[in-house]
Amino acid sequence: CSTFGQFFDTVALVRFKVRRRSEYLRLNRWLLLSLASKPAAVPDDYGPHVPFTQRAPHTSAYVITKGLRASLHHNFGDAAAGAYAGPLNCKFYSPSSGLAIVRCAREGVRYVWAAATLLGTVDGQPVRICVRACGGASSALARLTQAQYAKYS
Repeated sequence: CSTFGQFFDTVALVRFKVRRRSEYLRLNRWLLLSLASKPAAVPDDYGPHVPFTQRAPHTSAYVITKGLRASLHHNFGDAAAGAYAGPLNCKFYSPSSGLAIVRCAREGVRYVWAAATLLGTVDGQPVRICVRACGGASSALARLTQAQYAKYS
């Protein structure tokens, strides 16, 4: 009976750690994605000039989020989709440069990275997605986005 009392006293003394604001910022990861349309099919006798379709698909951040969640569910199943699709959100997309900023959970960043890489179509348009950077704060990724955007402008 005394061991139960000691156990109860020990449990009662456990305090919950209060997180600082900087620790809350680190709970998410931010991915910088570049989206490019796939090239058109080229016949064998076409020559050296390969016709490309538009640089990036004309879509929205909402459609990219929907596509990433569907890819996460399709490639990794219900458990991964339920665990990591909640905080998954595309915060920024620029059709002129094809750059997107996606927020995801820190624990599921590898799953979201793989789901983005394996995603073949967005809103019925064929697309290639490449992850350019991964960071813990959106401000650092915004600076990278501006540097990447300057290359395409």
